[in-house]
Amino acid sequence: MFAYCSIFPRAYIFDVDEVILLWMAEQFLYLSNLTMPMEKFGHECFEELVSRSLFEESKDESRYTMTNMVHELAVDVTGEFCCTLGNEIDLDTMKETLKKVHHLSFSSGEFKKFDVLQSIKHLRTLLGLSLMELDSSQRFFLPPKVLRELIPQLQFLRVLNLSNYSITEVPKSVGALIHLRYLNFSRTDIIRLPEEIGDLHNLQSLLLHDCEKLHTFPDSVIKLINLRHLDIRDTPCLLPLGIGELKNLQSLSNNLSTLQGRVSLEGLHKVTNVEEANEASLWQKKDIDDLEMEWSDVFDSRDEKTEYQVLEKLNPHNELKTLKIMFYGGEKFLSWVGDQSFVQLTELTLRGCKRCTQLPSLGHLQALKKLFVESMKNVATVGPELLGSPTFCAFPKLDVLEFKDMEGWEKWSIEGDGTRSSKSYHCLHEISLSNCVKLNVESKHLIPSLEVIRIQECSTEVLRSMVGLSSSIVMLTLEKFEGPQLPVQVLENLVAVENLSIKCCNEMVYLWISEPNTCNFLPRLQKLEVSFCKMLVTIVDKDVSMESVKEVNIHDCEILTHYECPNSIERLVIWDCPSLSSLKFHTPLEFTSTLKLLKIGRCDNLEQNWVYDKVMSPLESLDVVHWPNLKSFPEKAFVQHTRLTIRGCNNVESIPDNRFASLPLNILKSFIAII
Repeated sequence: MFAYCSIFPRAYIFDVDEVILLWMAEQFLYLSNLTMPMEKFGHECFEELVSRSLFEESKDESRYTMTNMVHELAVDVTGEFCCTLGNEIDLDTMKETLKKVHHLSFSSGEFKKFDVLQSIKHLRTLLGLSLMELDSSQRFFLPPKVLRELIPQLQFLRVLNLSNYSITEVPKSVGALIHLRYLNFSRTDIIRLPEEIGDLHNLQSLLLHDCEKLHTFPDSVIKLINLRHLDIRDTPCLLPLGIGELKNLQSLSNNLSTLQGRVSLEGLHKVTNVEEANEASLWQKKDIDDLEMEWSDVFDSRDEKTEYQVLEKLNPHNELKTLKIMFYGGEKFLSWVGDQSFVQLTELTLRGCKRCTQLPSLGHLQALKKLFVESMKNVATVGPELLGSPTFCAFPKLDVLEFKDMEGWEKWSIEGDGTRSSKSYHCLHEISLSNCVKLNVESKHLIPSLEVIRIQECSTEVLRSMVGLSSSIVMLTLEKFEGPQLPVQVLENLVAVENLSIKCCNEMVYLWISEPNTCNFLPRLQKLEVSFCKMLVTIVDKDVSMESVKEVNIHDCEILTHYECPNSIERLVIWDCPSLSSLKFHTPLEFTSTLKLLKIGRCDNLEQNWVYDKVMSPLESLDVVHWPNLKSFPEKAFVQHTRLTIRGCNNVESIPDNRFASLPLNILKSFIAII
């Protein structure tokens, strides 16, 4: 499964659901004794790969990336069976190689030489990937004869994705692809599907969203007995009678049939007849456990009363587990939102409901673990109305609480009106506040369970208040904080912090000013990350040793001039710091290095006077990229190395002789080639 992802290009943003549908199509998720749905098993497999750092979270919500190194590993594992094509590749030299390929992707709009694909007789995956943002009307050109000539040659195909192409007609020969399990013609200009589509008895996923010219389905669609996912978002087609007989159907976007799993209701602002919402009878759909309700993010000419009534009629069943309400245009929420009868609701998102002036009462949701509130610009205060009745313990299982882009929010009374028991939020582990520039926080009680705080674009007062809520904070992420350094009142509350991340703080000159008691700050800090701080000159204004620190990552600090490493450091990464000239360790006679990993990249002014035996010899992994002042290595530089990368260091004059005994042969060859 991991290796299969090598057909995606570097830096590709992975959607988990997309990957799982492809895994299903390739039968990677098929087990004869599997007792859970393949989709759920796929999510567990993906989470396992994330836990092994083979995928990393991207900036986009619920999406992931692969590092270049991991992607290269996937390519090496797949060998000649997977291939990614671009228009710049010389296909004449690859003809023999392509004959062995089973899984192939290409860059939509760039790749033109489709005729060569006819020679790949055992192709199982043909994946067109759009790597650019397109307007809703933009399409990549594909001559009609290409599809007519290509499809009959791909008899072993399981995955076909030709989304974003100017396809108007699907050839009847598509019905001969009897092994096909995944078919994606989304954002194309197709007018109709052939009746032969019903011959695809193994088809599991049919994706046709944003096909604006597709108005009808062939009656043969009801013969797709193994179809599990049908996506017709923003496609005006009418489904044929009998679609409800597809017993394996798991998700049908924009359709309110009895389904299990995730259902997304989009375009609710178009509903003007309240009875249409009532006919959905969501309260009867007990197999739905993940429900999204989405209106338009454009609020002009919207009827607040109608939208309130629509939301009232869309009351779901009380066994729901996840609920998202996005861009709702009413002035207040319905009482069912947050009702204590939702005993299984674990995650709730309220996003972009800009006309609402207060949040609903949510404290009675006894199973709620994650609460996300975003872009509610008319909410000015949050207090007792959120917590509900003071006779209840509010949010007894809440683990993660996030407020984002609350531009009008001025006051948060964490305990409400002060009459409530301090047991509220007693399981809260993580708080995130982002772009709440007017906010002031009031709290009379501590939240001892609180361990993780993330703050972005909030005031110094908010930072002080939040770190004062708990003496157990182990992780603090601070982004776009205004001020030349961290206030002493903040540092004094970080006695348990192990992980500190400072990002995009463009006024910060140093993390803190050295004073007699600064040696007591951050006594348990193990990992320090500082990135994109344009004015940062140094970590502290005088030499201060942080003896517990084991990992330091410094990125894109343009005028950082020097850094002194703590004795305990094991991993050091410094990247894109062009003004850095001095990197200090303690003197060789006193210093026994614990450094195991070192990465230095694009630090043009860094001198190499710290590169001596006692620093370099314990290293197991070394990456050096574009360091012009590097000229030589000490004699014992590579004694312990198991990984070595040196690239773009054009001034290296010498390397130690016979010091590569511990390097694997493939790494040694790579190193010599680079030098």
